[in-house]
Amino acid sequence: MVSQRRRPGSRRSWLILCLACPAVSGGCEAGSAPAGRSVREVWDSPQSVHQNEEQAGAPVSEPPAAPMNDAAAAEDVPPVATVNGAAIAREELLGLLTEMYGLELLDLRVRLVLARQALAAKEFALTPADVRSEYERSLVSLALPAGQARPDQIDLSEAEKLLEQVLARNRMGRKQYMMKVELDACLRKLAEAQVTVGDELLPAEFERCYGERVRVRHIQLNSLSEVGEVRSRLAAGEPFAETARRCSRNSATGMNGGLLPPFSRSDDVPALFKEVAFSLEPGQVSGPISENGVFQILMVEERFPPSRVQIEHVKEELRERARSRLVLQRMQEISAELFDGATVRIHDPALAEQWRRRYPGTGRVR
Repeated sequence: MVSQRRRPGSRRSWLILCLACPAVSGGCEAGSAPAGRSVREVWDSPQSVHQNEEQAGAPVSEPPAAPMNDAAAAEDVPPVATVNGAAIAREELLGLLTEMYGLELLDLRVRLVLARQALAAKEFALTPADVRSEYERSLVSLALPAGQARPDQIDLSEAEKLLEQVLARNRMGRKQYMMKVELDACLRKLAEAQVTVGDELLPAEFERCYGERVRVRHIQLNSLSEVGEVRSRLAAGEPFAETARRCSRNSATGMNGGLLPPFSRSDDVPALFKEVAFSLEPGQVSGPISENGVFQILMVEERFPPSRVQIEHVKEELRERARSRLVLQRMQEISAELFDGATVRIHDPALAEQWRRRYPGTGRVR
């Protein structure tokens, strides 16, 4: 059993998360590689937010006629399958699922429980409409890197299709992501009650929105050998976007040809990434850059000159943009704070060991 506390995590924007997305592909043409941690996942039905608890089935009164192995027979539980008469016991499959995927689900579930507890302590109510709104917000965020100019231009039905592709590539079920959607809806309600935007924040927000910006595509790689393969593909004339789809280790952006939302010099983007991006002209491809053991190759898609609009004319728009950005940041902080302040005891031995390895030095094993 593990009892431990979690230190606050990093507080990064969504764009930073895109750039640091875990690898889920196995390199070029590796569509069947093992799945990593997903950036976005979704539930079976956005309307069924409070029905995500699995219900136990009715007791089995008679064992199946097919042969069973000793473990299943001892518990009088039917196997999940038989293969040429050989049984695959339910406990065996559950053990494998727990070992392979249990930690990710448990981690998410723990955070969701903590967020629900925090809402209850504040006497805030989370409604199905709140969760539906968060779900649609996630669709918009997923589709925006594909080049849409504004959220109100997003076709949600097309975004749903893109989501299905992301889930399939990451071997994710919808039920798992809607847990994440509900978590974000809880955190948003908590954060919105804490965030205020004063006039002193508007000049920096003006620079983000109306200063010079650049839109780039990127290919994220894990080694110099992968860099060499990508450069060979580009030198042979393969389009950058196609190479990104085939070879990028970043699943969130790779499916969109590596396209990132436009960013300014004041946005929260890694310094070297930003420096290289603003040094290129449209169509130019960078050499490989490396930060924290991750390699990136960039191509500038478009540059946007500073706008001539006056800050006095867009104050309310800037206030809303700043509020949205700060709410997202505060959501991440609240999640880390709740986790850090919680006592979490893991009673399953296999999950306890995995938990201890993920969060070393912050708890004790019993």
